[in-house]
Amino acid sequence: MRNNRSILVASFIVLMAAMTAFLGGAVRPAEAADAPIGATLIGSYETTYTTGPFGVQIPTVKVSSGYQVRADIADLRAAGFNDKAIAVHVTIGTAVAVYADINYLGTCETLFGTHRIDLNNSMVGANAISSVRLNATCDGPTTGKPVITDLSVVNGSSAGLRCPDRFSRINQNLNQSVGGDYIYICVRYGPSNVSAGIRNVRVIGPFSGATCCDADLAPVSLSCQDPDVLAQIDLNKGVSGYGYVYLCVSRFPLRSGSAYTPLREITAFSINHTLSLTEIDSYCQSNLNVPADSVDGEITDLNEPMFSTSRPPLNIYLCKSTYGGGNAATPAGDVTPPAISVTAQNMPLGCSVYCVPTNVASGSVVTTPGTVTVRWACSESAPATPAENVTRNGIWYFTGTCTDAWGNQSTKDLYFQRSVP
Repeated sequence: MRNNRSILVASFIVLMAAMTAFLGGAVRPAEAADAPIGATLIGSYETTYTTGPFGVQIPTVKVSSGYQVRADIADLRAAGFNDKAIAVHVTIGTAVAVYADINYLGTCETLFGTHRIDLNNSMVGANAISSVRLNATCDGPTTGKPVITDLSVVNGSSAGLRCPDRFSRINQNLNQSVGGDYIYICVRYGPSNVSAGIRNVRVIGPFSGATCCDADLAPVSLSCQDPDVLAQIDLNKGVSGYGYVYLCVSRFPLRSGSAYTPLREITAFSINHTLSLTEIDSYCQSNLNVPADSVDGEITDLNEPMFSTSRPPLNIYLCKSTYGGGNAATPAGDVTPPAISVTAQNMPLGCSVYCVPTNVASGSVVTTPGTVTVRWACSESAPATPAENVTRNGIWYFTGTCTDAWGNQSTKDLYFQRSVP
C-alpha cells in the first residue's frame, strides 16, 4: 500500500494563444520526475545476515523509506527530506556529492558505488544531508567514476574518528579484534579528469621497529622510496607484540611524465581465515563489484603479528580498483509513480437551484459562461483545487503534480479553450 502521498503542486497557467496553437496541442517541458534516479536517500531499512564461506556475514537490505533524487537539490527542506537520510544508495555510474548545509555548503562527502552507504560513520553524518549534487564530487563535477586524489590515515581511541572535510572514511578498523588504536584510511575523490592523484597503494611490513626492519632485514626507507610517500601512522599502533605495518602511496603524474592508471577505489575487509592472493582478489572483486582484471588485493595481512605466536582472531586485507567504467546500481525502494487523475466541471453562471454542471474534457471548447472547478485525485484523496472563473476567451491550462514518499512523481495536464459567443 502506497502511503504519504500528497498533492505538491496545483499550478494554473493561463495561455492567451491563437486557435492554431490550441489545435496543435500543448507540450509540457520535461520535468525532473522524468529523469533517471541518481541516488536514493534512505530514511529507514532493515538488514538481515546469512553466514557464507569462512564465516563471512552476507547482508540483505530491505529499504522501507527514502527519497529518490533525480536532479540536483539545493535545499532538501523543499522535498520534505532534510536531515533524514541515514544511508545512501547511489544508482548512477559516476558519483554524488552530499552536503550538510543547504545550497551545497558545509561538510561535503563524495559517494559512489553499488553498495548501500551507511552514513552513521561517514563524514557528513546520519540525519545531516541538506543538499545533493548528482554527477559530482566535492571537488567538482565529474563525467565518469571519480579518481582518488589524496589519502591519509587517522588513529585514536574511539570508533567515531573523523576524516578531514571532503575525505571519506573506509569503514574498516585496521586493528579490529587485536586491540590498540582505532585506525582508519581516509580518501579524497576528485573528478575523473583530474591531472594529479594516486595510482597505487601498497601495504609494507611488518617491520621490527618504526624504521627497521622486515624479515629480509630491509628498512622502511627501502620499501617506500621517493617519489612514493609513506603514510606515517603504524597500522598496528598500540598492539603489543605486533610489527610495524605502513601504507606506501604512489602518486601521479610521475616526474618522468610516464603514463599512469589512476586508482579509483579502496576498501578493506576482515575475515577469520588466512587467504591466498587468489582468494584475496576474489573477495576484493566481490566487495568492490568491478571486473576481476581491474582489482588487486594486498597479500600482507594488516593484522600480521610478526612476533606473536598466536594468530589474530581476524585477518584484514586491503583491496584496490582502477576500474573506471560505469557500475550503476538498481534503484532502492519503490520506483512506481503514484496514480493521478484529473476531472473538471463547468457550473453555469447565475444558476442557484437545480444546477447541472457539465464535464469539461481536456482539449475541449467551453462555450457556456461559468465557473470551472478542476480536481486532481492522488492516491485515496481527491482534494479540489480553488475554483477558477473562466468567463473570458482564451486557452486555459492546468497542471497538477502528485509526489509519494519516495519522491516519485506523476503529472497530469488539463487544458481547454473558452469561447463566448
